Amino acid sequence: RMATSSFALSDGTWIPRGTSIAVAGEAMALDPDFYRDPETFDGRRFLNADGKPVSPEGEFHGIEPGNAMWGAGRLTCPGRHYASALSKMIIANLVLKYDISFPEGQKEGPAGIQDDGNLMPNMAQTIVLSER
Repeated sequence: RMATSSFALSDGTWIPRGTSIAVAGEAMALDPDFYRDPETFDGRRFLNADGKPVSPEGEFHGIEPGNAMWGAGRLTCPGRHYASALSKMIIANLVLKYDISFPEGQKEGPAGIQDDGNLMPNMAQTIVLSER
């Protein structure tokens, strides 16, 4: 986000108009106060022993501390439940109905793009979807 007008935070920090403001998502994701052993990848981190989502983290629409994806307080995204469900349906359909690959001859993807500390996919990459 970019500040459209100058203002002061509750602690007195001055934010001049035009300042870019972002949440430190990586710092939150790697904070052991929010996630056990955050430096280790665990694809089942948000599932219980039965494979069911540990609420709310495993449901992809929570607003718990450490997750700023959907905003917070009065600015929490009202459509987050719909967006979460739709995202899951799209991914499930892609995985179930298509083989996803690189173009012929390409073995690995390009490096991601760093932008203001965020790692984003390289949008110039072509992928091939082959119906099963």
